Amino acid sequence: MIALSDLGRIAYTHYWSQTLARTILNTPSKKTVTVHDLREKTYIVPEDIIATLQAMDVLEQRKKGGAEAVINKARVRAWAERNKVNVKTCPVDPDAFVTRDASRSASEDG
Repeated sequence: MIALSDLGRIAYTHYWSQTLARTILNTPSKKTVTVHDLREKTYIVPEDIIATLQAMDVLEQRKKGGAEAVINKARVRAWAERNKVNVKTCPVDPDAFVTRDASRSASEDG
């Protein structure tokens, strides 16, 4: 396991927080979301998902469906508003990427 610097941990937690908030708030309200679901949708490891949700202060310690804690969606929404996270759109614009023709060499781009 690679250790992160304090600044690296802050940067990752910031990114993970926004990603998890966006994912949770775009899930239908009646759908239960598990750490496994979040891992499948975000590719964030479960330990980091749990630590990030704890840092966001959006977990409630109560048993539901076999879980020890549940995500409070209202708290996630409040966290997103406080941190000015646009939960409707992904921050990466896929149209901003330019693909190069694989047959062209880097020197031709000059």
